[in-house]
This record gives sequence, structure tokens and C-alpha cells, in this order.
Amino acid sequence: MTEKDIVIGDINPLISNDAFKIIIYEFNNILENLCENYDLDFKEISKMYSNKISQVGMKIGIKKRNRRVLPPNLLCMGRKLDGQQCTRGRRPDSEYCKSHSNKLTYGRIDDNMEIKKKQKKKNKSDDYLVTYVENIDGENYLIDEKNFVYSYNLVRPKFLGIKTNNGIKYLNQCVPCS
Repeated sequence: MTEKDIVIGDINPLISNDAFKIIIYEFNNILENLCENYDLDFKEISKMYSNKISQVGMKIGIKKRNRRVLPPNLLCMGRKLDGQQCTRGRRPDSEYCKSHSNKLTYGRIDDNMEIKKKQKKKNKSDDYLVTYVENIDGENYLIDEKNFVYSYNLVRPKFLGIKTNNGIKYLNQCVPCS
């Protein structure tokens, strides 16, 4: 082996995997902007250079995770939240992994139990409207992302109209839908 040979097992990561994901994300943004500016096919260019970014990851110590795939007779018989079979290995003298030997929340994979999907919890932010304050003709108003204008009342704002280049097109000035 020469000085330039890289032994993957001997490499200690220089940066975290999360930091590398940010680098890949930013790299793809730059690549997308270049493709857009020079009228190139992003998918084609991305394919050409995806191997290069992986090589950079290897050089700084990021290893690609290799999942082992167990044969079906060695898989845990527990069912996961998504209704699929648990992919962990069985414990010796058991049909379940350590987690499922303690508690079978969703049952066995070979029983005919129907999984009920949990209802999505209502997000507290769904009760609020994101706005910013803007001064129009010496008066403060709340404006949302769709340029809808509301009175500057933080507790109970009233919808007034739509923001235009000339100011506000009030609700009574808008043409009704037929």
C-alpha cells in the first residue's frame, strides 16, 4: 500500500454526517442554479457528478451505511407501526427481537390484526395566521403571504382586502365571484 491508498476502516470522520448532508444539499443547489442559468438538464448533470460528491464524502471519512439483510427465518415476528414486519434479528430461543419480546404493541406479523392509523394531531400553528406589519399611507396593517390585508389588531384582526401596488383594494371594491 502506498501513501495515497485510502483504507476506509482507518478513516475517522472529519465532519459529522449531518454536516455532510448540508454540503450535499448546498452542492445540489449550486448545481441546479448553474443548470438553470446555462440551460442544462439538472438530472443529467446531477447523475454525472453524484459519484464525485460521494468520493468527497469518503475522503473526509463519511461511510455509506450498509444494511445487512437477514433471511426471513431469522427476522423478528413483531409488527411495526407501519404494519410491516420488524427487520431486527430474533433473540436466541425466541421469535422476537429484544423490543418485541418486551411488548408487542402492534401484534405479530402473521396475525390478521388491522392497524388503525393515528389521526394527525392538530398543530397549534394551524390556529394562527403568519403575517408581517406594513405601513401603508401612514397606517399599520397586517399582511399575509397571499397579500391579504388585515386590520392591525393582534388579537382579532379583520380581513380588509388585498394589497396592491397602489395601496389596498378593499373588500367592498373587489368584484364578487359568480
